[in-house]
Amino acid sequence: MNHTSSHHLSASKSGLLSSQSALVCWLEEHIRLLFPTESEPKPAKRGKPCELTLPHLCLALFVGVFCGATGFTDIWRWLVTEPLGSFPQLSITDDAVRKAVERWGPQTFANLYTHLCDALPKVKISQTTTALATFAREIVALDESTLDAIHRHRKQLRHLDTSGSALLAGKIAGLWDVRRQRWFRLQFRADVLAHCANDLQTLVQGLPLGSLILEDLGYFGFPWLDWLTDAGYWYVSRLKDKTSYKLLHTFIEDEAQGLLDAVIYLGAYRSDQAAHAVRLIQFRRDNHLYCYITNVLDPQMLPFHDVVQLYARRWDIELVFLLLKEHFGLHIWWSSKQDLMLCQLWIALILAHLLIRLRFQVAEAASVSYFDISIPILLDLLRRFSQTSTPLVSRLAESGRFLKLIRSHSRIRSQTPIIIFSDIKPLPPDLLLLRTARYAQRSAHPRTADYTPLFTNQLLI
Repeated sequence: MNHTSSHHLSASKSGLLSSQSALVCWLEEHIRLLFPTESEPKPAKRGKPCELTLPHLCLALFVGVFCGATGFTDIWRWLVTEPLGSFPQLSITDDAVRKAVERWGPQTFANLYTHLCDALPKVKISQTTTALATFAREIVALDESTLDAIHRHRKQLRHLDTSGSALLAGKIAGLWDVRRQRWFRLQFRADVLAHCANDLQTLVQGLPLGSLILEDLGYFGFPWLDWLTDAGYWYVSRLKDKTSYKLLHTFIEDEAQGLLDAVIYLGAYRSDQAAHAVRLIQFRRDNHLYCYITNVLDPQMLPFHDVVQLYARRWDIELVFLLLKEHFGLHIWWSSKQDLMLCQLWIALILAHLLIRLRFQVAEAASVSYFDISIPILLDLLRRFSQTSTPLVSRLAESGRFLKLIRSHSRIRSQTPIIIFSDIKPLPPDLLLLRTARYAQRSAHPRTADYTPLFTNQLLI
């Protein structure tokens, strides 16, 4: 959730690349896709130096972020040192890049992200979770992550304490499309200390009814779970420790294995009760009791094993947060102005989308699972490869096993007890599955410190 870690990049990632490296050429191909009529550099008039165009700037920003740039000055060096791809070497000041990014603004990069998503062919989703929860229109993971602190560049920030939360940039919260491996909804939240459960309806807005939401334990709450059921959404969550419940019906039980598949009411006491009955799924493995809940009450519609496998896919969104922070530089903010920060965030989002698309392509070309393609090694090979006549995807697929790009993934495979459907006791038709809700009137997540947000909320995607 909001404790996703980020680490500083190693020095090897900041090394310079050839202007005709495979990475530069691959990125320039997508620049031409975004700017079909503008990406060809025009010869400057006699006596007039070449200007910094938006396609040229985008290529420099993309290459710079891929190689671990830590500020606009690093991007400027890419532009003035030598030609970049098919774009000429420029003669501009070191402040020109920052001013150009500020002039075009975050909306420009937001439009580029949208155009890129629309222009690229749709991915084949047979390699992800289509075999699980086929009844769900979409499968999304819900979570948020706290962004790292900004620097006190501006005078109005220099009085803030660097040791606390005053300089934290904010949080990003969203819904990650598990099947297509892309963002469905993303929001920038300025209030770092606000609980993750605030304003959840904004994130869910537009999600097709009948979709399945995989949510972190931090979102657990009777009102929210009842709202999802009333709104027409499915969900899978963990059961919070010490949550009382009332057993209504047992589908199957094995005390020796700690196995239980049953229908319950959350809240056994009159002061705090959820309205809708839910399904409790639990089993014991290595002296640890795993407990999940879902509002899919039919064990044949969503089998015991599938619930556990689906919840494991909630980690997909955590890995995306890690990709943005660790590999695409969101652990170091180039500016303390919100517009420039959002521009940097959009650049990282665009690159993450391109990299995930490339991962899909390589997996399809090599006939392997999407998760068998290592993201860190894929990034490293993009920086190392030089441009050749062989397409990049073919090179990665052909040499992937030798270079250890393709390997058996290390994602945890949950081992659950074997359930025989004939042993499941059917749900009685006259069982009441709805009661009057009573929510305890208490502040479950009180604010522990005074905090004034530095920025304002933004709905990004």
